[in-house]
Amino acid sequence: NHTVTTSFFAPGIAMINQMYYWRVTANLGGTLSEWSEVRTITITGAPGNAAPVAVSPANGATTSDQTPTFVWTTVPTAVRYRIQLSPLEGFGVWIVNQTVPAPTTDPTAEWTPGVNFNYGTYWWRVQAEGGGDSSWFTVKRSITITSP
Repeated sequence: NHTVTTSFFAPGIAMINQMYYWRVTANLGGTLSEWSEVRTITITGAPGNAAPVAVSPANGATTSDQTPTFVWTTVPTAVRYRIQLSPLEGFGVWIVNQTVPAPTTDPTAEWTPGVNFNYGTYWWRVQAEGGGDSSWFTVKRSITITSP
């Protein structure tokens, strides 16, 4: 359920392979129009690897730890994960863009930076890689590092 001021909408999250239903209404000066007819869209052909799910830190978390540990669920077909951190929500600039080997048995994988991050807000996401294919990224999350 989103309100937009344009005639198009992109969800901004990875959509898994399934059928989705959608409809629209217009807000004309506070008066809603009738709903459009319900339509469907089926997402298929996503990368072979399922996307991992971000576990921690939680979206919007605040910490004074300048080397927070990032945790996500594993994907059975992944041989490594790509973690990206950016000071920009749109990931136009990365401060981290590196791969992490997949653990062999754990249900989660993690990465801890080897150097301190500066204070500020960062956005992070993870992608599974393996078998010549890459998954979608996890839903992006933010973390703010504050002075102790």
